[in-house]
Amino acid sequence: MKFFLFLSIVAFLTGCSRVNNDSGQPEKILSLSAAATKILYDLGVPPVAIDEYGKIAAGEPLPEIIGKGNAVSREKIAGLRIDHVILWRYQNDASANFRNLGIKVTEIAPFRLNVYPVLVRRLGALTGKEKRAEELCSAFQKQLSAIPKPAKMRHVYFELYGPFKSVGEESYAGDLLSRAGGIVMNRKTGLISTENLLAHQPEIIFYVEGHGSAEEIRKRPGFSQFPAVQNNRIYAVPRRLITEGVAPLEAIGFFRNHIIREK
Repeated sequence: MKFFLFLSIVAFLTGCSRVNNDSGQPEKILSLSAAATKILYDLGVPPVAIDEYGKIAAGEPLPEIIGKGNAVSREKIAGLRIDHVILWRYQNDASANFRNLGIKVTEIAPFRLNVYPVLVRRLGALTGKEKRAEELCSAFQKQLSAIPKPAKMRHVYFELYGPFKSVGEESYAGDLLSRAGGIVMNRKTGLISTENLLAHQPEIIFYVEGHGSAEEIRKRPGFSQFPAVQNNRIYAVPRRLITEGVAPLEAIGFFRNHIIREK
C-alpha cells in the first residue's frame, strides 16, 4: 500500500511537467531568473511563479512567490502544475532536481549586455512569441544606438554590496558603466586595494542603495584626495538598475547622467 501511495505522489509531482496545449510550448513557467521574468512580462507571457528575488523584476499581476533561490516549495510546484523552469546555469542542484521531477528546464548563461537580444529571442521562441521578441530586440537596439558616445571617459569606482568590492569590466554592471562613459578599474569583479584606487583617482563613486553611505565612503582613510570625494560625486544606485537584464537602458541612462555631469 505504501508503495502505491509513493507512486501516486510521484505521478502527481511529475504530472506538472506535461504541456497542456498542442503547440508544445510551456503554459506554466517558474522563473528563477529576474532577467527572464522581466523579458517574459515584456513578451506578454508572465511566469505563473517566481522566487522572492524575482519580485524586483515582476509586474502585474504578481506571480506566485514559491521560495527563495533554490529553496522553492515542491508542493506549490505541483499545485501550480509547473511545466517549465527557467533558471541560471550555475543553479546546478536545482536544475537536476527539476529534471528528476520530469519538468523541462531552460538554463541561462551568465548575463551580459550584448546577449540581451539573444535571450529575448530565445524566450520568444520558447513561448511562441517570436514576433513580439523581434519587436523588443529592434526597439532595444535602436534605443541603445541612440545613446551618444561620451566625449570623455571617466574613472569610476562602483562598490558592490561591501567595502572595496569593485565592479569589474567583465560583468553586466561593467558593461553598463562602459556604455555610459565609465572606466572601470578591475578586469574582474572583486576586491580592490586602496593603492589601486589611489593610482586611478576615481572621478565618480557609485554604491548600491542600502549598502553603505556616501558619508561612510567619504571618511575612509585616503579617500579624501579622490576627485569623486572632493567634488561630492558619490551616488547610490537602486538595486533594480544593476539586477541583470531588468532595466539595461534605464541603468545606462542613470549612470550616464552622473558620469558626464560637469562638476
